[in-house]
Amino acid sequence: MLNNLVAFDFETTSVDPETCEILEFGWLLWDFKRDQILRLANYLTPFRGEVTPQIQSALRVNKIDIEDTKKHGIPLPTQVFHFAEMLADNRDSIAGLVAHNGLTFDHIILSRIFNQALGEKGVELLDSLLKLDTILHVTPEKRGKSLEVLAARMTWPLANPFPHRAITDCMTLTRVAKDEGVEKILGYAREPIFIYVPAPGTEVKPWKDGGAYNAKLKQLGLRWNGTHWHVQCFESEREAMLAKATELEVKLALF
Repeated sequence: MLNNLVAFDFETTSVDPETCEILEFGWLLWDFKRDQILRLANYLTPFRGEVTPQIQSALRVNKIDIEDTKKHGIPLPTQVFHFAEMLADNRDSIAGLVAHNGLTFDHIILSRIFNQALGEKGVELLDSLLKLDTILHVTPEKRGKSLEVLAARMTWPLANPFPHRAITDCMTLTRVAKDEGVEKILGYAREPIFIYVPAPGTEVKPWKDGGAYNAKLKQLGLRWNGTHWHVQCFESEREAMLAKATELEVKLALF
């Protein structure tokens, strides 16, 4: 029976999932039917490189001490072996792997380190599991929000008291998933997704410029990413969004 989710999180030296170094890796196995954490682990990774200004900034955000990583860190391949063993042991009960901003960051890192440590078989194991992302696979008004913002909106006794630490972020993920509804998140993850942008020839302005047309785009859920407006839309929402665009006299096109 698929009654478990695996929440995981990386704290890293940069925001590039292909090149960043991992400072901390946390994960937990959560029975979402009974709301119980069954297993969890949190690892520091020994950091031996040069501490650049960029890395110093990451350390301040994560509140990780380099000396702690050297004293208490566990080699990354060992971390991967432990995690892969847990996945294999519980494969038949795991509904998915969930991370926040995972599809553009954590899932990419996980595939990278599994490939490095375990090769093709490790990647196959990951690919056999549904990838979930609580920045995307949630109701439209919650999409794109930080984990801290989502946690602060809930009635959980404490919003994450230790943000940007891997295991507490994993625990917060379980609260966000419970609040949203795990079945709803799983449903979104199984749906086709479409990206819409303003139709070619439409004169649009950056987010900060405001204006009536930008207000309409925001009503439709479009976001400005620094270069263009876009919205990610699931199949089940597509018809309603396009109808609203027609009502607002906004022309959209598939990206």
